[in-house]
Amino acid sequence: APGSSVSAHAPAVYPLTPCSCAGDNVTVACSAAGFFPEPLEVTWASAPPSAVATFPAAWAPDTFYQLVSSLTTTAANGQAGGVACTVRHPATDTSVTKSFNGESGPGWPLEVLVGPWRSRLTPGGPDVCPVPTMVTILVHDDGEDSEEVQLVCVTEGLAEQAQVQWLQNREPLEAQDEAFCGRCSDGRSLQWSRVSIGRRSWEQGVEVTCRVSSAGLEEPIEESIRNTCPGQEMPQVYVFPPAAEELAREEAATLTCLVTSFRPKDVLVTWTQGGQPVPSGSYQVFGPEEDAGGYTVYSALRTSAAAWQRGDAFACVVAHEGLPMTFVHKGLDKSAGKATAVNVSVVLADADVTCY
Repeated sequence: APGSSVSAHAPAVYPLTPCSCAGDNVTVACSAAGFFPEPLEVTWASAPPSAVATFPAAWAPDTFYQLVSSLTTTAANGQAGGVACTVRHPATDTSVTKSFNGESGPGWPLEVLVGPWRSRLTPGGPDVCPVPTMVTILVHDDGEDSEEVQLVCVTEGLAEQAQVQWLQNREPLEAQDEAFCGRCSDGRSLQWSRVSIGRRSWEQGVEVTCRVSSAGLEEPIEESIRNTCPGQEMPQVYVFPPAAEELAREEAATLTCLVTSFRPKDVLVTWTQGGQPVPSGSYQVFGPEEDAGGYTVYSALRTSAAAWQRGDAFACVVAHEGLPMTFVHKGLDKSAGKATAVNVSVVLADADVTCY
């Protein structure tokens, strides 16, 4: 789920039109992408509620929320250009209306997001625009606080319920639940099956396979997936001396330790002075904050200018499970060089180092 620090974003609205299939009815859709936060409202001009299907918003960290609403109407109405959707986003005071001019779109089926799972939207149902059987595995991850990662195997295009088998590294895995919709309200034929994988196994790159078998298939269809993002990254540690302007006042000296590009987010940052632990009240730790490269924290140690000027040795001590020997020390003192260009080195602690 998104964090509370994310700023509000207005949606980008796209009208989605189908291929020029024959038939009495046609399905068009409105896609609202990149908005935050919820809620978002989509209305259709002069459309009965039974003709509208609005899917729950789906969240993606890099693109925020996406929501899709579809309308099934007569082909004549669609060709006449009498169809329009209006998207309202209260958080950004945004209202956008998109009209459909009756022209054919780039072709269906169109891949969309439905809640946390991905599905497919097909105009007029399989009788108008037939869809080949497709099997897709989708990942639903509630974050590192959850002990499990959920996988959903979605099968589309089968006239009857299929047999779905899950495999973990080619060994059978029991599904949690599954459902089949032979002809959903919007004309789709869908089957889905869900399984949970332990987070540790998932982060270690276990391969999970969904095997779909049916009398309507010449041979079983298999789709496999594994976590492509490493679950553990070693932190990079950088230390910075006090600013020359601060030292010129001859009162205090602030040393900074930056710890970046690590996963998972649990990390311990402490300081030592002259080889002895610094009281926790003398420094602050900010973060962690997450970006594409992993997590980042920084710590600021405030000491006296006199302690720095006399050459006391300071060290930032970082403990993280991604480190080969659990701890890393980065030393910093006045003798290492000028305050604005300190030469630092990394020293791995011995195995008997105690966490302060």
